[in-house]
Amino acid sequence: MIAGPFAKSKLTLPTPAEATPRAGEKYALQLTRRMTIKDVADLLGVTWDVIKVIKKTDLQRRFANPSMKDVQRIAIDEICIGNKSAMLNLPAA
Repeated sequence: MIAGPFAKSKLTLPTPAEATPRAGEKYALQLTRRMTIKDVADLLGVTWDVIKVIKKTDLQRRFANPSMKDVQRIAIDEICIGNKSAMLNLPAA
């Protein structure tokens, strides 16, 4: 057996989810398009809370600040949910 800096060592490559944190998030997001949060969590070996936070962060990043430069009109509709005290406003552009 060879000792020193040229000794053979077992090389293990990281899975796509382990390569970098950002790559792992992208991989998880790609999987959530076709699988449930629980299935993705089981596949990656994490709890479903982790995948849910990744998905929630992505949705907030993509939809938190919509562009209003091309908006010409805004319509607001109001619907009743059961009784008079539960009204829901639905803005639409």
